[in-house]
Amino acid sequence: MLELMWLNGVIYAFLGAIHFYWAAGGRKWSQNALPQSEENGNPVFVPGLTACLVVGIGLILFAIFSWLSTIIFAHYSRFILIGNIAIAIIFLARSVGDFKYVGFFKKIRSTEFARIDTKLYTPLCLYLGWVHAYYALPFWMGR
Repeated sequence: MLELMWLNGVIYAFLGAIHFYWAAGGRKWSQNALPQSEENGNPVFVPGLTACLVVGIGLILFAIFSWLSTIIFAHYSRFILIGNIAIAIIFLARSVGDFKYVGFFKKIRSTEFARIDTKLYTPLCLYLGWVHAYYALPFWMGR
């Protein structure tokens, strides 16, 4: 299980770096990273600098938390329990989605983003959330 938490940390660090790249003005990989309108294929929203930085910082903090969960706080800790449950809820909720543009239960499925979301983004969120929930289970059960 510790290997999966390490892998989560690597994934978060990579995704955080991509968000910093976008915040700095980079555009590679951005064309299908946002939900798209069915009518014209344009993004439903376009995040600005602040949103990219906030998400990037959050992902880097998730990476650090994942790594610290396995090294420093490997014993029972309320901090680890609450943190892992919170991260699990965030990513499991993202995998369920908003029932329109993202997640397993999205209605709009004909856009390029929707296809990538079904094959990559949503399963990745499910995996990330599952690992954090599974890691929190022993703490929750009073290990």
